[in-house]
Amino acid sequence: MIQIGVVVAAHSQHFSGKLFILVGPAGSGKNTLMKAAVETMTLLHQIPTATTRSMREGEQEGREHFYVTHPEFERMIERGDLLEYQLVHGGNYYGMMRRPIEEALMNGELLIADIEYLGAQAARAAYPDNVVTVFVTPPTVTDLINRLCKRGEPFTEIAKRLLRAPRELAYAPQCDYIILNADQDIASGQLIEAITAEMRGEHADIERSYELALRLASQVMVTAGDSMLQPLTGELPYVLLDENELPHQAAHRALSDLFGEFASTLFRPFTDLAPTDLRTEGRLNDEILIYVYAVHLPETLPAPDGWAWLSVETQFA
Repeated sequence: MIQIGVVVAAHSQHFSGKLFILVGPAGSGKNTLMKAAVETMTLLHQIPTATTRSMREGEQEGREHFYVTHPEFERMIERGDLLEYQLVHGGNYYGMMRRPIEEALMNGELLIADIEYLGAQAARAAYPDNVVTVFVTPPTVTDLINRLCKRGEPFTEIAKRLLRAPRELAYAPQCDYIILNADQDIASGQLIEAITAEMRGEHADIERSYELALRLASQVMVTAGDSMLQPLTGELPYVLLDENELPHQAAHRALSDLFGEFASTLFRPFTDLAPTDLRTEGRLNDEILIYVYAVHLPETLPAPDGWAWLSVETQFA
């Protein structure tokens, strides 16, 4: 979740360069497309951002990021070195360094960066005539999950990152271009086409890919011994998250709806409990991401109306 977002206004002066910002949820393939563009276009340079997270395999200091400690980052904030910064992904800072961006733009250079959507908004506000935003969308949310899993990230981290996906995907209509990253060669070709056109002061005639909408939900699987609580009328239901509600809070709300007064005494709030699974359902461009939680009771409780305790073997037979 984003905990801090501060925009520091840029100096009022003329810049002749261009900054291309790739926006999209984690796992959409922004870095892959960016590297393909940089390798193809000799005049295009990646602008590194500052972060307190650890360096990942294949990354290099001063290329993707400047990797600094929390105290070093906070000193950068105090000195006004950053155009904007965010505290995201479980306590790591990310921010755009003002000086290298402005020096490059003043020199007429072509820059590209992978920045989350609030940072893109800040950059566009600071340099409205010099920023081009490109939204990179995955084919489906399932693709996002699979790509994050392939990167070897812990399941709990993937679950946290995906909490931001609905807001990230909702930013797509505000971008200059939307590129569907279903085929890497096609997507990188469209990105290069867009950059080439913008260098000439034109807008590339690239069809805007469909906009992927996402809603979040929680589902609770309640078991006791070898029995599972199951509705008699169909599949296990889920509850959509309310605005600003976290999945564990929605899960606890669902338990309260089921067990009423029993919930407050028999179920502790899901304050730090991670989901046991993630799954998706819905239409191709309107998906629901479901956070699945498992609760095991020492013994069965009276089943709510319309529900029954059925053996686990029966459920999965």
